Amino acid sequence: MELGERTRASTDARPDFQYDTTFTLAEGTDPPELHATILDSPRTTDSEGELVVAIYEFDDGTLNLTVVDKTEDEPASFDDAIATYRFEKAPARD
Repeated sequence: MELGERTRASTDARPDFQYDTTFTLAEGTDPPELHATILDSPRTTDSEGELVVAIYEFDDGTLNLTVVDKTEDEPASFDDAIATYRFEKAPARD
């Protein structure tokens, strides 16, 4: 997956929750923002063109990715969290 490339986003918890998106990093934001623009969905929704904003930070080798409710005219904040995901390096398999 590369930034700007069409990508399928999904979750194991909800197999019907799938969207084709593009991901971009917003420039000059603090905290740094990852933007996902919904391009298409296999199910009928009105989400096409919707922008989902997440802010992220690295903390001692862990990536914290927080989806936020953000308006265009104010900076995102971890206090605006809708959901937070933690990504850690998995131990090597034998």
